[in-house]
Order: sequence, then C-alpha cells, then structure tokens
Amino acid sequence: MRIKDGMMISIRNLKKRRGRTVLTALGVAIGTSAIVSMLALGLGLQKNAQESFGNFGDLSILDVYPNWATVAPGEQGYISFEQMQSLETIYGIDAVMPVVSYYGMTEMRLGRQYNGARIEGIDFTKAELFGLEVGEGRLADGSIREGMVSYRFPEEFYEQIKIRPVRGEESPDVKDPFMAQPYQESVYTSGRIPVIDKAVVVSQVQYLGMNETKKKEYKILVSGIFQENTMSYGGVMYLPIELVEEMNAWNSGEQLKGRGREEEKGYTNVKVKVSNNDLIPQVVEEIRLQGLETWSPTDMLEELNRVFLIIQLILGGIGSVALLVATIGIVNTMTMAILERNREIGVMKVLGASLANIKLLFLVESGIIGLLGGLVGLVASFGVVAIVNVVGLNMMQGQFQSDLAIIPWWLILFAMGFSLIVGLLAGLYPASKAARISPLEAIRNE
Repeated sequence: MRIKDGMMISIRNLKKRRGRTVLTALGVAIGTSAIVSMLALGLGLQKNAQESFGNFGDLSILDVYPNWATVAPGEQGYISFEQMQSLETIYGIDAVMPVVSYYGMTEMRLGRQYNGARIEGIDFTKAELFGLEVGEGRLADGSIREGMVSYRFPEEFYEQIKIRPVRGEESPDVKDPFMAQPYQESVYTSGRIPVIDKAVVVSQVQYLGMNETKKKEYKILVSGIFQENTMSYGGVMYLPIELVEEMNAWNSGEQLKGRGREEEKGYTNVKVKVSNNDLIPQVVEEIRLQGLETWSPTDMLEELNRVFLIIQLILGGIGSVALLVATIGIVNTMTMAILERNREIGVMKVLGASLANIKLLFLVESGIIGLLGGLVGLVASFGVVAIVNVVGLNMMQGQFQSDLAIIPWWLILFAMGFSLIVGLLAGLYPASKAARISPLEAIRNE
C-alpha cells in the first residue's frame, strides 16, 4: 500500500468519526494552549527583566574592588598600583581607569543652594574609552579646579531655611532653653538647577569636637553634565584624581609624597573596559584569580536566567498536565477505533497489507489529531497572550518596558512539533494492537 493511499484512508476514517475527532483534538488544543501561554508568560517576564538591565548602562564596564576578605575590619581596602597595571595584561581588557573616592565630610554650595553629592576622582583623558558621553556642556580638560557632575546632580540641591519657633507654641512646663532656639531645615529645590560654567564651592569639613570644625574650600568650575545612566548613580561630582588625592591627604592629615598618596597606598576601585560582552565571564574569572573582586550586571543576569528557567519549567509542567490528559484521550479514541474496525483491518491483511501498513494507518490518524489540536491550540494561545498583555499592562501602569507575554517564532515551531510528536506517541499502542489482530479471527467475529 502506498503512503498516499494510507493518508487518504486515514483522513477518510477521521471524517467518518468527525465528532470524536474534534473532541479529541480539542483536548490536545487545550493542552497546547496551556503550555504555550505559560511559557509565553515566563519568556515575557524574562525579557522585561533583561531589558531593565539597560539601566545599568554599558555592561562591558566592570568595577574592580579589593578583596574585602583580606582587609582587616575597620580598614579601607585599596587596589595597589602594581595590581592595576596587571589588570591591563588580561586578555579582553581594552582600558583601565583608576577611581579615587572621597569619604570625608563635604559641603557643596552654589549661591544659596546646597548639595550633598559624593565625590569621585577619575581620569578625564580616558572618558571616551569608557563611553562617557557628555549630555550637556563639555568634557573637563583635566584642570585641577575643573570637574563634571552626574545627570542627577542638578536635581539634588536644597536650601537651608532658618526656622524660628512661634511664640506661645512651647509648653510652659518645659524649661529647656533649647526648645525656643531657631533651627535650620533643609528644603529641596524643585527642578534642575543650572550648573554648567558655574563655580561650585566644595568645602571639606573636619569636626574637631566641642562644636569646633576645620574647613578647606575649593572652587570647582563645572564644565559639563554626563548623560543619564553614565558612570555612578545619584548625585556625584567628578574631579581630577590629583585633586581628590589632595583632599584625602588633607582629611587624614597625611602629606602627598612622590608620585602621590593614592599610588603609594592604592586606589579605591578601578574600572576596566572589556572589548566584547562575550569575554566578560572570562575577564571576571581572571580578575578574581588575581586576588581582586569585581561585579558585573551579567552576574545577576545569569542568576536571573537560571531563576526564569525554573519558572518556565514549572509553568510548562502545569500546562503539560492538560496535554497528558489529551494524550490519554487520543489513546482511548484510537483504541475504540480498533474495536470498530476489526473487519476492515482483517480484510486489509487478507488483501496483502503488511504490519507496517496497518501501523502506519493508525499512526497517521493519531498524528493528524495531534497536529490539528496543536494548530487550534496555537491560535487560542495567541488570543490568551493578547488578553494577558492588555489586562496586565493596564494593571502594571507602565512598569514593564514590553509585552508581559511573548510568543517567539521558535515557540510556534515547538508547539506544532510537540503536538505532532504527542499524537504519534499516543498512537503507538493502538497501532501495535491493530497490527497484532488476526485477519481470520477478525473476519470470523464480524
């Protein structure tokens, strides 16, 4: 019997039992739709999580820190000048830039406005290598009294307003004279304060005790503002490394010697630029082998992918329950078809149909049921995903950057192929049972 003839006979038999075929295929459709919809939800959540990593900026820029496990409690860890030089020899690292942070007390003032931003020292000559793009103004030329600020810096200004207690508010039972003293309150300024080409007064403050302080002031010309999501987050003022080294020396009471205190002790942290994102895991491993620590958003991304893989397996398993029930339905339908077609099977064997021909008939029928159910289930899953996206995104109020559930092309192929395989596997037992029927017994019983 030719394959074409077998296909025609199978289709004809399915048409004869149209109601049973539709109901069985509907079970497969429900199972397929459940699996596709569940996986689409997991993939959509994973995609949104991965897109949120764009807020971390350039993933190829790594921050390298001292190994805190080797630093004594209460001490500040540093990356030595020699360790920084060794980073440049690692394959995949294009550039290395030391960063010096200032941890002392500062006050920043622009007119009557104050700002509590952090201070970091960087090498402005390597800005382009690290993709540091200027959003407003111009890049600092490295002058000792010129710096730049982060995108959030102009939004974090506040005023110190002196508040005087209203007469009569203090309780007559309270004799504390400080209750009637004026005090200052910080009120943040709304909007962004213009800072480009303005001189911001940076005051270092040391508290000596008994309300005594010592100050040292610097006038810093702000040449520009980095673009959003560039370098560190929040309010930061970026100054030349030499100036921050000087500030640290003054704060600690040490004197700069030779090539600089920070080069003698080391650097707070070092930024490295990796040439290719694919090399990041290899570079991270090499950095840690050198006794240093680093962190990259790719570390979190890998962990996130593992979590979402587990979620997708769980969601897929839930949907598979419905498909398992549908598989049992196919087995039941095809087994009932054998009992109804004993005489037909016997006649076909008498006329010369081989065991392979008989098996092929039932496998084709079960495969068609699986494929038909998969196609209907796939169409239904598109409708389910559309509803989830509309309802979910409206409820989340723009918290997600893209659709809540997505169906990629490979999931479409997977759904169709999987439903076909399920149909064929479900038809193995009925096909084998049909092939074992004795033609004489089948004809005699009829």
